[in-house]
Amino acid sequence: MLVQSLPEGPLDIVGDIHGEYGALLSLMDRMGYDYDGHHSEGRIMVFVGDLIDRGPDSISVVRLVRKLVEANRAYCVLGNHELNVLLGKANSGSKWLYGKKESLIRDKKDRHTLQALADEDTRAEILSFLRQLPIVLERSDVRVVHAAWDDAAVDKLRFDILVPLSVPCRGWKPLGLKKKHKHPTL
Repeated sequence: MLVQSLPEGPLDIVGDIHGEYGALLSLMDRMGYDYDGHHSEGRIMVFVGDLIDRGPDSISVVRLVRKLVEANRAYCVLGNHELNVLLGKANSGSKWLYGKKESLIRDKKDRHTLQALADEDTRAEILSFLRQLPIVLERSDVRVVHAAWDDAAVDKLRFDILVPLSVPCRGWKPLGLKKKHKHPTL
């Protein structure tokens, strides 16, 4: 389902990990989570997409988030980077998923690091997980999407329960934002 419910209780919203597995582990530790997503106060993490691309280890990030989601210790919505991959519009930042050779990436300090690359089985595992993620999470007091919220568009998504993301959702239209964004249109 493209729109899913969030549980009641305290949440920690986490955005744009972008393949930075080490940074994610550090963040979890600083926020009081263990590696299995347990928090002493019962808090739950909500990832706001863009788990992948740019950083050196998108594979480990996706595997950890998948483990947490499957254990009901976290929730996650798709970001534009995941949508691009699912819609077959992967960009140069997605070489880790489709690259045939080792891929070097440059970090902000102009250092080069080796990007972890996905083999066929890993690619299938990651795509299968991403296909299960919603675009919207909500409860009475909180709404979570990666980018812009539009009530009419979200209401239409509620009825597109089993539509593959490669098929345009019924009635979905771009929001007509003045700035051009690289977010795919569903």
